[in-house]
Amino acid sequence: MKRYVRTNTIPDDIIKTAIAYADNGDKGTIVDKVNHRIEFVCCKGASESLLMTEGMLGDWYVKNGFNVSFEIKDVPYDTKARLRSGCRFGALGSNVPSHTAYLRNRTVMTITW
Repeated sequence: MKRYVRTNTIPDDIIKTAIAYADNGDKGTIVDKVNHRIEFVCCKGASESLLMTEGMLGDWYVKNGFNVSFEIKDVPYDTKARLRSGCRFGALGSNVPSHTAYLRNRTVMTITW
């Protein structure tokens, strides 16, 4: 897939807005402020061409100076145990607190600055 690269400095308020957008992403989205990297997991059915159209999220990141690349992959995430009738249960009624599940064939937008 294509890689969109811009080389300029990005103001702190734009970076904070970009991180806020990523915090509202799907399960599995990773925000790494130290390494200046966001792995944004897109909703099912989203494609690179859709995300890069005028006014969409990918287009916003590129216009504000971020480097953006795309890939399609399976994304792991940890589930949380549910409470039902005051009892915590996981698989088959046991007290398993969580397990790893996968979002299959998702478009992942990697954003760096």
